[in-house]
Amino acid sequence: ESHATSLNLQIRGGSPPMVLPFLDDFAWPSFFEESGVDRPELVRWDSSPVRRTTTFALNPPTVGVVTLDGLDADGYPYAFNSIDAHDWADVLTSREIYLGGLTANDEVTLSFWYQGGGIGNAPDADEDTLIVEFKSIGAEGEVFWTRMWEQVGVDTDTFTQVVIPIVDGIHLHNNFQFRFQNYGTMMGNADLWHIDYVYVAENGIT
Repeated sequence: ESHATSLNLQIRGGSPPMVLPFLDDFAWPSFFEESGVDRPELVRWDSSPVRRTTTFALNPPTVGVVTLDGLDADGYPYAFNSIDAHDWADVLTSREIYLGGLTANDEVTLSFWYQGGGIGNAPDADEDTLIVEFKSIGAEGEVFWTRMWEQVGVDTDTFTQVVIPIVDGIHLHNNFQFRFQNYGTMMGNADLWHIDYVYVAENGIT
């Protein structure tokens, strides 16, 4: 790999596409900032402000989770001087995945577990949301994001599994990505969503 290519990846904050399966239980340094230069095979996510945590979730499927909240990458609130600032806050975007050549018959799915609140402040049902979007490529080659799933704010002490089929032709391409994003407070460690055991593979999931 040339220095120019390596430098470009560092600037972009992303890694080259990977093959299936995609799995992260947040037990190893899988963020680009952690391993993108020295251990690229460990990377599962592009540059992100999302935190890996072990103390805010209740009874997660595995030891580590990621937590989406109202804090930026440095741990500061996105907005300081506001009475009640709400907006799209954290975003966690996967590295690119090779899905070209696959069809609906291959039954590719994204699965993950989520919890609202846990030990921390829970997202509010009337204004907070967690969404999943897929990177789509249209007939003319245009790139856009498609919302595939959403959950309004909940306060739970258990994790719920979600399974989303990846079967549409606009998603079965060699630069496929998915991302989690939360709408909530911009003012700190509140409106928490915890995500664990993210898995993309063929032939569905049991």
